[in-house]
Amino acid sequence: MPTNRSHSQYSRTGARRAGDAYQDIVALELIIDWIEHNDRYQWIKLEADEMGFLDDVIALRQDGRIQVLQVKYSTNPDMQNDPWTWEKLLERSKTKNGNQNLSLLQKWASSLREIKNQWSIFEASVYSNRRAATELEVALENGYIIFDQVHEPDIQEEVVKQLGGEDASKEFFKNFKLEWFKKSGHI
Repeated sequence: MPTNRSHSQYSRTGARRAGDAYQDIVALELIIDWIEHNDRYQWIKLEADEMGFLDDVIALRQDGRIQVLQVKYSTNPDMQNDPWTWEKLLERSKTKNGNQNLSLLQKWASSLREIKNQWSIFEASVYSNRRAATELEVALENGYIIFDQVHEPDIQEEVVKQLGGEDASKEFFKNFKLEWFKKSGHI
């Protein structure tokens, strides 16, 4: 795909299909892991609506812990203006009646809190073919955001506001992995 284009080569339907294919690849990697290690999982489920905004790929491990994977696909992952940024993670669009929608971080954090009320967590993460912008990358350590490495006070303040406090923010980041890169040669 050319990287100098400012728009996607995909139609709306094509973009959706490409995103579904990407999600299928993430799921297949987990299924292959299960085949290779048949004692590792009890079941795997796709599109598990009961998991809120962390519903794309779910696996129950043999030890009773849950693995939740959300998949975010970009049709232009190599474009300069398409990395994951704090702005994209914290953006709250307006609804038709003027209220604000939840940001991606709010959606993921609230879903993780609900899931933790019912399950012990093995892994909660987002997989994406987008890269992280430098501003986000400096706060990442092994895929986890380290709250104290978020150097912009306004970003820290907004995260705290959206996630319900500094302790809640740190707890979420400690339990939520961001896979902003290709996990393997297949993705």
